[in-house]
Amino acid sequence: MVNQDTKVLISRDDYTIGWVCALSIERTAAMAMLDDTHSDLPKTENDPNTYTLGSIGPHNIVIACLPIGRYGNNSAATVAAWMVASFPKVRAGLLVGIGGGIPPTVQLGDIVVSTPGNSYPGVVQWDMGKTESGGLLKHTGSLNNPPMELSTAVSKLESLHQMKGSRIREFLDHVELKYPRLKPFCTRPSSFPSAPSDCSFADIPIHYGLIASDNNVIKDAGLRDRINEHFGGHVLCVEMEAAGLKDNFPCLVIRGICDLADSNKADEWKKYAATAAAAHGKEIILALQVQDVERMNSVKHILRGLQRKIETIEETTQNVFSRQLDEQDQKILDWLSPLEPGMTQSDYLSKVIPGTGQWLLSDVKFCQWKNNNGETLFCQGMQGAGKSFITSIAIDHLESLVKDGDVGIAYIYCSYQTQHEQTARGFLATLLKQLSRRLSSLPKIVKTLYDTLCLTGLLPSLDQISDALQQTVKSYSRVYILIDALDEYQEDQRPGDGWQRFLRELFELQDRTGVNIFATSRPITVIAEKFNGKETLEIRARTEDIMAYIDQNMSRLPGSIQRKSKLQDDVRSWILNSVDGMFLIADLLFNSLIDKMTPQTVYKSLENFPKGESAYNVAYERVMSRIEAQLPGFQHLAKQTISFIAYAKRRLSPRELQHALAARAGTETFDENELPDLDDMIRTCVGLVTIDEHRNVIRLVHHTAQEYFDKNRRRWFPSAESEMARACITALSFGVPTHADDWLHYRLESEKYNSFYCYSVRFWGDHALYYAKRSLIDLPPVRPWIPYTKRNSPEFSRLHLAGYFGIVSLIQRSNVKTNLNLQDTDGRTILSYACQRGHKAFVRTLLHTYRVEVTTKDVSDRTPILYASQNGHNDIVDEILQLIGHCKSYCQGLLNVAVRWDDGILVEKLLEIEELDPNAKDDYGETLFELAWSMGNMKMAGRLFLSGKADIHARPGSVKAVCLKAIRVGHSNIAKYFCDIPEPNQGDEHLFDEEERIRDVGFLSAFLKDEINPNTPYYGETALGIAAGVGNKVIVCALINRGADPNTLPCGQTPLGIAAINGHGDAINELLKGGADPNMKDKDGFRPICWATTRLHYKMKQELTDDAYKLLLEAGEPFEKDEVQGYNERLLSASWLGQEDVVRELLKAGKADINARNPGGQTPLALAALKGRETVVRLLLDTGRADLHARDKRGWVPSIYGYKSQNEGIREMFKKHNGL
Repeated sequence: MVNQDTKVLISRDDYTIGWVCALSIERTAAMAMLDDTHSDLPKTENDPNTYTLGSIGPHNIVIACLPIGRYGNNSAATVAAWMVASFPKVRAGLLVGIGGGIPPTVQLGDIVVSTPGNSYPGVVQWDMGKTESGGLLKHTGSLNNPPMELSTAVSKLESLHQMKGSRIREFLDHVELKYPRLKPFCTRPSSFPSAPSDCSFADIPIHYGLIASDNNVIKDAGLRDRINEHFGGHVLCVEMEAAGLKDNFPCLVIRGICDLADSNKADEWKKYAATAAAAHGKEIILALQVQDVERMNSVKHILRGLQRKIETIEETTQNVFSRQLDEQDQKILDWLSPLEPGMTQSDYLSKVIPGTGQWLLSDVKFCQWKNNNGETLFCQGMQGAGKSFITSIAIDHLESLVKDGDVGIAYIYCSYQTQHEQTARGFLATLLKQLSRRLSSLPKIVKTLYDTLCLTGLLPSLDQISDALQQTVKSYSRVYILIDALDEYQEDQRPGDGWQRFLRELFELQDRTGVNIFATSRPITVIAEKFNGKETLEIRARTEDIMAYIDQNMSRLPGSIQRKSKLQDDVRSWILNSVDGMFLIADLLFNSLIDKMTPQTVYKSLENFPKGESAYNVAYERVMSRIEAQLPGFQHLAKQTISFIAYAKRRLSPRELQHALAARAGTETFDENELPDLDDMIRTCVGLVTIDEHRNVIRLVHHTAQEYFDKNRRRWFPSAESEMARACITALSFGVPTHADDWLHYRLESEKYNSFYCYSVRFWGDHALYYAKRSLIDLPPVRPWIPYTKRNSPEFSRLHLAGYFGIVSLIQRSNVKTNLNLQDTDGRTILSYACQRGHKAFVRTLLHTYRVEVTTKDVSDRTPILYASQNGHNDIVDEILQLIGHCKSYCQGLLNVAVRWDDGILVEKLLEIEELDPNAKDDYGETLFELAWSMGNMKMAGRLFLSGKADIHARPGSVKAVCLKAIRVGHSNIAKYFCDIPEPNQGDEHLFDEEERIRDVGFLSAFLKDEINPNTPYYGETALGIAAGVGNKVIVCALINRGADPNTLPCGQTPLGIAAINGHGDAINELLKGGADPNMKDKDGFRPICWATTRLHYKMKQELTDDAYKLLLEAGEPFEKDEVQGYNERLLSASWLGQEDVVRELLKAGKADINARNPGGQTPLALAALKGRETVVRLLLDTGRADLHARDKRGWVPSIYGYKSQNEGIREMFKKHNGL
């Protein structure tokens, strides 16, 4: 597009202004603004960016764009970091592109520039925290302010605009003249929904103020307004890249407004908005004096630590479609798994020093793993060798290679601190979530799982997730799966759900689909044995990486070291000889030198520092000695901080920890003045504690620190659990303000006034088990402590919590008159909670000592035995069955409940009771088999069938009934399990490529074996109508051969009309061959040909090909036989097909209504515009009688279809006739 100038710059140091953009259209707009373009310079090693070089006025500009498909603030950070590394003299930065405006202040086509004000910087980063009731907005960061000289230039330019106006229009006209093909970039779209019609083309509003940034595109007006409200109503624009440059690339953000951050996406504004923003960027650059730029420090000099942050990425690098992820899709993904490994990836990668870890990327074994399908690479390394950093580098490298959605990447970071989250089912679901998110639309099998299970409150089983994962992997040409720190993934107490099951599932997935598996671990024999025969690689800190680390961190040391080059060399040499391949040792060594003020103390510290793995214990001993040498107040704060972090049951946020430390026993209300300072907490721990900003947690610096404190708990923190319990109890006694009258307000209030409250509700009993339980008896009333959903229930007692935590002493000390069968708000008993948690001794005490009720149901019909079984506590299940097995009526009902809740283990145990009848009907007249099948639970139906006790033909027509019911709600492959389904003919194999068509073959083939009239409707539909709707010609043909009538109207529509509506040409052909009447009208009087042109939605899955349309048209009666409707149908058809001669003849005869409507309300003009039939549109418009304002059932007028057609000729015609 841009002609190369003869000017060639010989040095990267000549470029002083960096310009970053996210989309290709933004890069095009930026390149068009250059006065001159320069030849490319040779790329620096490993730099993934592609640059455009040029100049604007006296300033030399370097332009970089995010890779295609990689959006969000973290990808922007990568591009900026590499730009500064390659062009070290860049002094000023611009981030220029499109964004979403906040109405009514900002409208389409406006420009927003980030400037500080109202106590906010120019850009703030926000995050949507997940809660049970929806998202809570969190302010998670801010963009550094741009250099003062850049801000001054903006201020100067604002004044010039007030006096003389903007030059944006001038720059746009120049671009259009210089590059005629860029006319769409320079032309403001005409009035369109949400765009004000009276905007002046000459005056482009420019707004200065706050921009909110996050990794997710905003398509929800409610969420947009919540973001604005959260930041005091000052937000002007939302976007996806700017906050990623915080601390990396202090710059000015310029956004052209292409939508209003709601569901009405105005794609036609993108090119213009991007170019207008670029033109304003040029204005700002021209307002900068050369001397101003020269006075600025380089970005690299300002940040020093910039190159540590080559990238902070989210859970997956989104492909080009992921900007379109809608709210429902995100809801489904969050339901699949709450885990977000991208947060961990962000944390590790933000700490990676540029250039380190390259040995892995160039290793022959890694390259072989990367370039071939079905490869496994198992990497072992000692603790502290940098395995997690290497994994993050490998993930980042793979992400940089992915240019489209054809390659999938998913990863897991195991952690000793999140054991309760680490299950085989959960990890497989997380992999499925990541791979599903990368596709242009969520896999159908994932949506089906959600539709099937969500309303019942169930999560997919491990087997269901495994099946879905296999189907999803097949959508990619290659899939990489990376698992870090397998040694930190312990076997769960529930058998069959630990790391061994997880690995077995991964290897089976690899055998079936050819995925590539990369895994890291410490050298542990039992793990290594699982990778026998696989390629292995050792991870250890290489010398060049250690040197890079030392050079990066030398500035942390005192001046006594920094000013003596020989001492620095000695430190480097000593560290290199001491680390023995372990990065963490280098970090601990640095921490040990920070307070050494003389060379003598430095040398002494180095000499006494041990080598090898024993260095960890000695290093932590020394750190604790340093802590104990502090003043008493500092020492106490450090020990409390470390203790609470090390022994919390889940990771704490910094604010939670502050509130925990402030919860002093004996106080009745929370006092803000008791909160310790966060910086003091970190500083007094002298390097043992760090804050993970991406996940908003405070943690120990490394898992070896956790191991050290676990081994030395009695020595350093003997009363840790009691202190934690007391803090929880104190926080619970504080409660939350009583005006928190719903769950969302409850969570907000607890976060504001008592951040440790929610943790305390969940875990106080776990801590209480570690010390004298008698003190719990005297606790204050429990009612203020419990979750909001139960807080107003006087029935919820401390004994329910005792059951949840298994504290037997509370039961033993209770009053003899205490009702141990008391139910809480949800109908749950003490026994129910104990069974759920697997407290066997507690359960036995309740059953045998106190003889509590075991058959009590809660509000969801679940009994204690069901909770025990669903959570894998089979010993408790057996214990209860011994008590209730003789009660036939109860066990019969329990069998039905177990099927409904998909509890296969309990079903099998109950079926062993001979007195139970598996074919008995429930209150709704369904047998167990019918219930499982109608719920879409193939595995449960199969379990019943294979037991030999369930009669699948217990009721005539049951197979047919459940098949139809299952297909209606989208369940897949169920009928195949029970029916002998004929294989398709060799020539029809292509029809069965899609999973949904295979599914429908399975369902509908069941009817072919059922000796029931195929014309019998079921809820208004016949099997033939369903087959026509899914477009399966094999089943259509088979049903017709079995006697299915193609001319029925059970649901008011013929099978032929159903096929036409859904665009299935093959089904139409089979129906016509089978005797379907193309002239038969539906209940509304329309023939199938009318439905063939109907657009109920703009983006339909499929529409008829012209050949199929003509086939349907030619099969019908001549249109003259039914003059009024016939001529109108013919005009609609001819307009759709672009038959200009027919249209001309019909218009000349005057027998057809030029504004006739099809069933969707579209007129001939709308159909011709939609299909891009330019000549027909001209014929219709030239009559002067075509209604330009005829709205269809969607509310669209013909001009909208013309605009959407991308046909410039049609667009111009509508402009001429005032249709747009």
